[in-house]
Amino acid sequence: MENAIARAGGYTDLEATQYVEKLFQARLTLPTPTIEQLELFIANALDKTPFKEDKQNLSSTLKDLMPPNPRFIKNFINGLIVHHQFALSTSDDELKLRSAENYLSQLVLVHFLRTIFPDAYEIIAQKHEGALAEFIQVCDNAKVLNNERMQFFFTILENPLFTTAQSEGSHNPTPSRLGETRFRRIRSDAWRSRALDTFRTHFKEQFRTYTVAPQANDEYLTIEPYLV
Repeated sequence: MENAIARAGGYTDLEATQYVEKLFQARLTLPTPTIEQLELFIANALDKTPFKEDKQNLSSTLKDLMPPNPRFIKNFINGLIVHHQFALSTSDDELKLRSAENYLSQLVLVHFLRTIFPDAYEIIAQKHEGALAEFIQVCDNAKVLNNERMQFFFTILENPLFTTAQSEGSHNPTPSRLGETRFRRIRSDAWRSRALDTFRTHFKEQFRTYTVAPQANDEYLTIEPYLV
């Protein structure tokens, strides 16, 4: 509801939350599902998809990338199915791609990139020379220095839970009590930190192999089938 009000009225997230709190004097908070419950929900959601046979491995991967939001998870899986169908239909060797050892892992990571970080995906999808290698360097916490594209990738991937004081290098930020609204927002967004760490770790592991390319655009050999 807060998101709909923010979009319709042009409010900030905080203003939308405060508006809802004024309308409803009683707040009912649903318990946050555990990681195990989230994995079970994802596995059940995969039962009627092309990934049914791989649902255990896939749900184990997705549980660390998904928020505790059933609608978001179902939408992501539906999008993953479409991405899967496009990747196979545009492949020169559908059988080889489908049977590749890391096919599902790579498909999930690229679909996550496309869904959560669309600006970064568009740059990589255009296969600019060096873009994928630079993105992987940022995933690996490399210093961005004066590289504008790496700075852009870093901004996209930066952890949203860092405070201003921490990001500016303060070693002893003054502790203060968070307001209830701010506390709830940080608590509800805690999955982002876990998802970001998981994504960065797995993405650099899956696609690092070809980033030092002997020829232009060879860096895209492994990721190209998923750039639809």
